[in-house]
Amino acid sequence: MKSIMNIATAINGKYAKYLLVMLQSLFKNNPNRPINVYVLNSGLGKTEQDMILDACKNPNHQIVFLEVDISLFDNVRTMEFTVETYFRLAMLELLPIHVTRLLYLDVDIIVNASLDPLYDMTFEDQLIVACTHRKTEQELKEGIHLGTICPERGECFNAGVVLYNIEEIRGKYSFQDFEKVMQETDYYYDQGVLNYLFWDKAIYIDTLKYNNRGYQGIDINDIVIIHYAAGNPWELWLSERELQELKGIELLDKKRDSTLNAYYMHLTSIWWDYAKETPVYDLLKYEREVKQDYFMRKIVREYFVPVNREIGRLRGTEMLINAVLKYGSIAECFCQQGVAGCAIYGLGKVGRYVLGDLKKNNFPVTCYIDRREYLEVSIPYRHVGEIEDISAPIIVCVMYDGEKIKKRLLERADTEVLLLSDMLA
Repeated sequence: MKSIMNIATAINGKYAKYLLVMLQSLFKNNPNRPINVYVLNSGLGKTEQDMILDACKNPNHQIVFLEVDISLFDNVRTMEFTVETYFRLAMLELLPIHVTRLLYLDVDIIVNASLDPLYDMTFEDQLIVACTHRKTEQELKEGIHLGTICPERGECFNAGVVLYNIEEIRGKYSFQDFEKVMQETDYYYDQGVLNYLFWDKAIYIDTLKYNNRGYQGIDINDIVIIHYAAGNPWELWLSERELQELKGIELLDKKRDSTLNAYYMHLTSIWWDYAKETPVYDLLKYEREVKQDYFMRKIVREYFVPVNREIGRLRGTEMLINAVLKYGSIAECFCQQGVAGCAIYGLGKVGRYVLGDLKKNNFPVTCYIDRREYLEVSIPYRHVGEIEDISAPIIVCVMYDGEKIKKRLLERADTEVLLLSDMLA
């Protein structure tokens, strides 16, 4: 029989239900390996403990709760993370003496295949096995030498998946060594502490395979460990329509590449596949639907979209001013570009200014097009579904989502469709 695989993770009561999903994937993909899971916690309730214990159906798999003295971390930083992220620093004193190697896994992880090849790796006189932030070991060493990579800022390896040579570490380090790093350096949470002490005592393995945090370039079936560090899977499961909508929100640019893509959504769907096999699936599904509805409806549609529309109006106003300064009028600007008459889509603030300028300068405007009618407008009105017979170019006077509107109009109109933003540029 293979040796016991020792796994550790850290949670509070809130994250207990998410741990069930990680354990489901761990146990399902490692059914024949004896596994002890050490759950680092402080004051975890009996209800949560019983729920976690019930997830352990295989007699080869065991759950052990390790109580952490939370006062050890009274002075640590917890702005972005909960204090439980530091609990792994207390493992040396809490783990049974017979544990000589241990794989630490964050809760936001899916074990997508057998962990045997990773867990049974030789340490080669090193203290840990870890994954860099997509850099090669050579690039890492060069960056540290040049000062562009800072270990205490957690820039060498990700602490969410680390195999520890516990036997060797015990003889060289204690919790006091971790405390000293936190007292003397500008550290980035527990990851910075571990990076500072172990970056040059590590074997670095394939990040895409063993700690994939949404990195493309590998078939999903070849990923052993999926780590949802870029966005919690229990809050994400977006449809293609929602992804397209979010791609238009400029204020979400930082999240666009890491989570707002089909690859990350596929990874997220894997988490939900395992969640379906847990007793808390209905609760997780309900929580996600509430959060997602609130995010998409309240935050995106009532905050980001109006903000971006206002930004578009401001840009449009600036472009109008520059065009008038350059050409004398918007009508002359159009004439200079070979447009002798037009129809207008959009009578917001920018569109109304354009219409006023054109009428003042006797520029032919054949009709106004929109999904709703502005009764105060004296020019002919056409619904967007009734524009097949328009022959004059259609000018889209909308500074937000102009390309989307242009595409929709071209599907119906047998004429040229131009963006005001392009004409004023």
